[in-house]
Amino acid sequence: MGLVDGFYYGRAKIVTYSSAAADEGKIVKVASTSTSSVWTGTFGEDLTLTFEVPMKDKYKIEVYDSTGTTVEYTTYQKAEYGGYYEVEVGLNTTTWTGIQRILDAGEELNLLNIGDEITAVLTTGEEVIYQIAAINLYETHEVIYAPKYCLETAGKMNSSNTNAGGWTNCEMRTWLNETFFSELPEELQGLIADWETGVSSGSQATTIQYATDKIKLPREYEFFGATTYAAATEYSTAGAQQWPLFATAANRTKTYGASGAACIVWEASPAASSAAYFCYVDTAGAANGYYASNANGVLPCFHLVASAT
Repeated sequence: MGLVDGFYYGRAKIVTYSSAAADEGKIVKVASTSTSSVWTGTFGEDLTLTFEVPMKDKYKIEVYDSTGTTVEYTTYQKAEYGGYYEVEVGLNTTTWTGIQRILDAGEELNLLNIGDEITAVLTTGEEVIYQIAAINLYETHEVIYAPKYCLETAGKMNSSNTNAGGWTNCEMRTWLNETFFSELPEELQGLIADWETGVSSGSQATTIQYATDKIKLPREYEFFGATTYAAATEYSTAGAQQWPLFATAANRTKTYGASGAACIVWEASPAASSAAYFCYVDTAGAANGYYASNANGVLPCFHLVASAT
C-alpha cells in the first residue's frame, strides 16, 4: 500500500501520551476489539507512544504499571480511514483532563486529596484557584471543586429582595450556568458533569425543588454540616452533606480574589424565616442571611464524575 500523509493507506495512527512524569516506564497496550491483534509499548522520557493500526476498527487502550500486571486506566478509541488520534492516558493531577482520567480509572482516593489546587483561567483573564472540596460524597468516582477565593466581583442572588422560587428561579443561578460557565476553559467545560441539587423553594416554604446545573453555589448544610437559617429539609429530604473542605471556619472564610477584601459568601439556600433573604457565610466563617439584592461574594462550584463506559 502507498503512503498517505505520512502513513500507509488503510492504516490509522493512535498517539497515546501523558503529562505526568510518574508515568515513565508504564506499559501501554492497544488491542483490537474485533480481532486478536495487540500492540504494546513502554512510556519513555517523552511520555508519548505512537501505534499504527488498521482503520475501521475500535481499540481498547490500557495503561499498566511498570510490571505489566496491574491495569491503571482503560479507554477506547475508534479509528477511521486515515485517522490520526491523540489520546491522553496519563493519570495527571495537574490538568483537568488528567483528573478526569483519574476518575475514569477509579484512582481518585489514591491520587487526589481534599484541598488539592488547580487553576482555571477565565476568558476574562481572571484566574480562579479551585480546591477539591469533597471526594465521592454524592456519587462514586466524583470530585467536587470549590474556589479558594470568591470571584473578584461581587454578585446578587436577585435584583430585588425576594427568594421566591429559591435557587431554581434566582438570577444568580442563571448567570452562573450561562455567563460564568461560558467563561471557563473549553477543556473544563467539556468535562463538568450535570449536577442535580435539592434546595428549598423560598418564600418561607420548606418544600424541596430540584435543579440540574453545571455550576452551583453550596447549600448551608454543605458549608456547615447543619442548618441554622436554611430549611432543614435540604438535609433531611434532599440529602445535603457537609463538604470536608468546609469543616473548618478558616476554609469557609473568603476574600474577593486572592488579594481582595474579606467578603460574605452567598449560598444557594433561601433563609427559611424570611421571604427576602438568602443564606450566607459571614467573614468569620459563621452562618447568617441577608437581602437577596445585596452584592456579596460568589463561589462557583462544580463536580467531575467518571465517564460512562
